[in-house]
Amino acid sequence: MVPVRSLAARYRSLADDRGGVVAAITALLIVPLSIGVGVAVDASRMFLVRSQLSQAVDAAALAAGQALDPDQVAADARRIFDLNYPADGYMGARVDELEVNFDEETGQVELIARTSMPTAFMQLAHVDSIDLQARALVVRQQTGLELALVLDVSGSMCQPYSAPCTSRPKIAGLKQAAKDLLDIVYGPNDTGEDLYVAVVPFNSRVKIGTSRASWLTTAAPTGWNGCVEIRSGALGYNDTPPSGGKWAATPKTVTYVSGGKTYTYTVPCNTEILPLTASKATVKARIDALVANGGTRIDNAAGWGWRTLSERWTGQWGTAGLPLDDDEPTAKAVVIMSDGFNETWAPLDGSTTSAQADTNLINTCNAMRDAGYVIYTVAFQAPPAGEAVLRACAASEANYFASATTTDLRRAFRQIAGRLSALRLAE
Repeated sequence: MVPVRSLAARYRSLADDRGGVVAAITALLIVPLSIGVGVAVDASRMFLVRSQLSQAVDAAALAAGQALDPDQVAADARRIFDLNYPADGYMGARVDELEVNFDEETGQVELIARTSMPTAFMQLAHVDSIDLQARALVVRQQTGLELALVLDVSGSMCQPYSAPCTSRPKIAGLKQAAKDLLDIVYGPNDTGEDLYVAVVPFNSRVKIGTSRASWLTTAAPTGWNGCVEIRSGALGYNDTPPSGGKWAATPKTVTYVSGGKTYTYTVPCNTEILPLTASKATVKARIDALVANGGTRIDNAAGWGWRTLSERWTGQWGTAGLPLDDDEPTAKAVVIMSDGFNETWAPLDGSTTSAQADTNLINTCNAMRDAGYVIYTVAFQAPPAGEAVLRACAASEANYFASATTTDLRRAFRQIAGRLSALRLAE
């Protein structure tokens, strides 16, 4: 029989030996602790894979939605998806098949990418993989588009000067940038559903064309070349049609006195306005015909850009039904590009100052926005005064582009084109 005193001593010895107890408890906790850490690590990997997968699906859906050829939708989707998601998988999660569902009637494109991500630690809990899915639904905006390109063709666009100014670096850069925009908006086709573009070339005046002599306050003078003066007051810059106020013909020459000498100035009257037109080729031909010379009145040009789009001018330009009603589901946008600023000259502009012209431009842009039009402005190597007024016209930094080079100019027009052709991720 073991003495009670001896048993008590043995129990006290076991109690004091804590190392064995801790080791036993640790052994029991290793597995659940490892699983817990593994879950956290695999969860982080899962979020990374899901994010990469979603980004790739979104990009692919947008590209597929832009495809005009239904047979090209799936191919475009797969190509862009492969550019954004590794073909051999991401963290071991491979997508063997991208599901593309295209509804030709509604223009909706649905993309679904499924993958199975192998786990690294959760296998301890007999979870060998995690199934992941990313889905995107792209809806092409079903509204049409009426677009006015209001383009500066003043003499500064001819630098370095060489007449006739049709292909000097600045004017050539503008022509290419505008055609880039058209190629994006139209895609490979010459026409698009409810897609129309107008071109408003401008210097100090705008050429409406000799065929529109009925818009003049008097009979067309002999030798009139199609340019018109700015109407007085608010009529000069708003969308009031000819029935509410007509224009005086711009004189072919202006005589003025400077330093005691009399001079005769031939007023430049360049390329005629092209009203809303369905054909990309026709619009491009007008852009190719642009010639640069003369001064700059951006405010006057903005008013004419508005008139090419306003429902108050429906049928006025010679095409029945155009422009469409402002309440139709058709987007109306104006792109105003200039390399200068509002410059006024007393022999031609009377008492109007550059500051007043700036105010006219801003008021016109605000009125167009109030009517629901979207306005983008581009300053191309413009002086500070020009940049300031164009930024104010855009009223949003997102819609204003400052371009220091022709490369920047082309980039700006492409960015605008992307917005004009925008798709939206519905889901």
